[in-house]
Amino acid sequence: MIFNERLKILREEKCLTQESTARALDMPLRTYNRLESDGAKRIMILC
Repeated sequence: MIFNERLKILREEKCLTQESTARALDMPLRTYNRLESDGAKRIMILC
């Protein structure tokens, strides 16, 4: 399982929306959406 798939599964297990998760992580919704969409390419943002 790659990063973005795991990220989405964890968020859904907690019944959270992408918007609420992005807000909790203090990042723009679009940035979080990209992490879930193609997380393997965007992981450098978190480093």
